[in-house]
Amino acid sequence: MWSRRRCSLAVCLLAALVVALSQGALASPVHRQHEQANASAAQRRNLLWLRDPLEVANDDHMLRNARVLVTGGVGFIGFHLAATLVQLGNDVVVLDNFNSYYDVRLKEARAHKLFGHGVRVVNGDICDFRLLEKLFEQHGFTHVAHLAAQAGVRYSVNHPHDYIRSNVDCFVNILEELRTKPEVKLVYASSSSVYGKDATIPFTEKECSDKPTNVYGATKRMNELLAHSYHHLYNISATGLRFFTVFGPWGRPDMAPFIFTERVMRGDTIDVYHTADGEEMRRDFTYVDDIVDGIVRSLHHGAGYDVFNLGRGHPTSVPQFIEMIESATGKPARRNDMEAHAAELPETYADVSHAADVLDYSPKMATDEGVNAFVGWYKWYSEQGMFRPFPRADYYFPGGPADEAFKQRQQQL
Repeated sequence: MWSRRRCSLAVCLLAALVVALSQGALASPVHRQHEQANASAAQRRNLLWLRDPLEVANDDHMLRNARVLVTGGVGFIGFHLAATLVQLGNDVVVLDNFNSYYDVRLKEARAHKLFGHGVRVVNGDICDFRLLEKLFEQHGFTHVAHLAAQAGVRYSVNHPHDYIRSNVDCFVNILEELRTKPEVKLVYASSSSVYGKDATIPFTEKECSDKPTNVYGATKRMNELLAHSYHHLYNISATGLRFFTVFGPWGRPDMAPFIFTERVMRGDTIDVYHTADGEEMRRDFTYVDDIVDGIVRSLHHGAGYDVFNLGRGHPTSVPQFIEMIESATGKPARRNDMEAHAAELPETYADVSHAADVLDYSPKMATDEGVNAFVGWYKWYSEQGMFRPFPRADYYFPGGPADEAFKQRQQQL
């Protein structure tokens, strides 16, 4: 009987050894590290869809080991920024009010992703000054990336009060909170919309930007002026970033790249706008990874007061951009030519030499490659179930059961 037991035990041990070897449990430390690195890279690709943010890990211009508040952090750019910052080793808190300007479920999906990778997500409004005070007391932020705003050029034409409140009045809350904290570095989102129709192509930061063609652009210019005033009065470190037509995975459904792709995939007609003179509209389409790269560099550099253009520096006509979508989807586009609204600029074109000189900013993604990445994400997300709901309790902070859930999740990471 003992002989049989010893035999059974030997068989079990042999089986366990085979399983362990097949699963790599007895692999060398180097092999295990290689597997872990591959898994980590795969996780990052799953989060950001394409580029590994740690490609820039050896760049001295990247921010690390900081405590960062990202307002508007479940928005398109804020989502990518928060994900990149946490991957670079920063402690990140996202503040967003989940407004319904576009389908909230896309924002919830982004928030769910961020929560799963160790980012605290607070459901709140920058207009709530007491909440801002509480967050600063709790986390002692060293940097603020202010991306929260009411977006959209055309929407601003008929909803000006929404833009004044969100983009101007509530921005003052951020400045007031930092008035007594000059050591905190502020980077805030401005826009290429501050440039008017009379601006010289390509746009430079020295160009007069006092004649924007729409309310959205006017509020962004107000941000720059207010930031300058607070810098002068209270020595706040404030850096403004003028974004140029950002696109990429997890993008906004109200923006042209998303609309064009959606309509091409469905076989619907695309409205293609031109100037009153029949000229093609041109945009400096900039991939989101390059924009995030510029933001992170600005957070690291942030000192005094400055404004930078962040774009690709190579404008593309809208018809050319649609052709890229046709190529990426393998489907033809049905076009309907229309005259553009007076609020729209005929062309945007960033001169990024100032950002290149000061921040070592250098956009890398070619427009056609960016379109391929966006279309790939769009197809993937559609297959997953477009705009599917996610459980709110997973990521709403502070307070409540979500706090405990976050702590448990942190221990698992």
